[in-house]
Amino acid sequence: MKSTLQQIKTSVMAKLPAIPSAPITAVTTSSQNLITAWKEYATTRELEVTKRTHISAHRDVALARIQAQAETLRELISSSFAERAIKFDKYFALLESGLASGNDQQINAALTLIVDQTKNSPMAQATQLLNKINDPNDDDVIEI
Repeated sequence: MKSTLQQIKTSVMAKLPAIPSAPITAVTTSSQNLITAWKEYATTRELEVTKRTHISAHRDVALARIQAQAETLRELISSSFAERAIKFDKYFALLESGLASGNDQQINAALTLIVDQTKNSPMAQATQLLNKINDPNDDDVIEI
């Protein structure tokens, strides 16, 4: 029985880590490793928080820029189409007047104005405006 007990004791003792010859050194080294690991964690955590803050700020700026561009585009299109509607009303009134009176010059002028107005796209103008807004090298003042 003693031999079996002795074998179990020897087996368990073999699995346990050896007690260092200088326990104070082991405690000191372990403490330093723990402190170093904590400092690395704190540094990494701060860097990641800073990255998240930067990403969030960049997102907010991009969203604000998109909102401003959308509002500018909406205003441009609204005013441009309103202005075009007024012009078309005048041109067609001129055409109807020319047709009623048989005035060929007035008819020709009205048709020319209508064709010219249809050639100019407000969407092309909006695209040019957005390109100017997005161009960092363009210092022109844009009046709307």
